[in-house]
Amino acid sequence: MKKLLFISAIAFLAACSQPKDKKTELADLKKQRAELDGKIAKLEAEVGTKDSAATKDVTVYDVKTAPFNNYVEIQGRVDAEQNVQVNPEAQGVVTSVSAAIGQNVSKGQVLAQIDDKVLRQSMAQLQTQIDLAVNLYNRQKNLWDQKIGTEVQFVNAKSQKEGLERQMAVLNSQLAMYKIKAPISGTIEQMDLKVGQAVSPGMSSIRIVNANSLKAKAQIAESYLGRVGQGDDVEVIFPDIPDSLRTKVSFASRVIDQSSRSFDIEDQIAFKCQIPCKYDRGFKSGRL
Repeated sequence: MKKLLFISAIAFLAACSQPKDKKTELADLKKQRAELDGKIAKLEAEVGTKDSAATKDVTVYDVKTAPFNNYVEIQGRVDAEQNVQVNPEAQGVVTSVSAAIGQNVSKGQVLAQIDDKVLRQSMAQLQTQIDLAVNLYNRQKNLWDQKIGTEVQFVNAKSQKEGLERQMAVLNSQLAMYKIKAPISGTIEQMDLKVGQAVSPGMSSIRIVNANSLKAKAQIAESYLGRVGQGDDVEVIFPDIPDSLRTKVSFASRVIDQSSRSFDIEDQIAFKCQIPCKYDRGFKSGRL
């Protein structure tokens, strides 16, 4: 019995070791491929077919040498080149005000009038004397041309006439002081005068600012004294607009302020300001 079982096992192994038919093998491989395709389709449906790796466009640039500017950022302010306080030149009472705050005025325009009645009365009296002196001078000149009279009489008449005319010129100059005029063209930022108000020379009353010529001013720590100078590049930043512009340092002080331990710099702003330029601005000073 044992011998028969042994022979059957050998016969089974021999049958397994025989090579498969190629058609059968091809059918098996197609079956396996179909099973794999089904599994792949199922997994793609679960995770999606899009590649999870993020891609970015790459731009290639030529590497070239270029200057490097190092900036230090500081706080500054914008001021007008022409920022004038207009004060009365004569003492008296304001009789009229012909300008208002925010108004654009031209150079030489009358802004207010101070009472000049007493001065005009003095000028009227002096004019009467001048008329008489001129009449006497003309008569004396006619006589002198005819060789009548003395030279002393002619010289006295001429001297008196010219002296009175010089007095009138002085009074005319004083009369002009009773008119408060704009020394520059610009916008009135301050107007404290009122009709009936008593004023005197040196009294602060009117301020005119010309916003067409501006400059940026700032203070820099003394440690940068040797590294900031006239002609250095500056980028002025206006955070309230927002806007910025590039210019150059027009002035750099060589004197250190003892209290703040800093020095002043300025740069010209070459554009017409269309907004109120009274706020602090930031700007960068170059070549530090």
